[in-house]
Amino acid sequence: MSSDCFATLLAVCLVKPVIKLIVEKEGVDLMTAIKGFYELLTYHYLSIPESGVWHYSPLTLYDVYRREGESGLIDFPEEAA
Repeated sequence: MSSDCFATLLAVCLVKPVIKLIVEKEGVDLMTAIKGFYELLTYHYLSIPESGVWHYSPLTLYDVYRREGESGLIDFPEEAA
């Protein structure tokens, strides 16, 4: 997959829905949700195609993000690695 295709996949299919979940479930504004998601390692790993994290659903990625925010630890489900 080209880097342009991967960037589009992330932006449209994954990042946007995760940000929407953060806004809805945590009651924060859009900019806070965007900043929070991009600052954590969950997004860092998501942005690396070889990590396989992009295979997860937006809801799973939100759960990983939330747990990382609470504990500081990243715990991806088994099937990604």
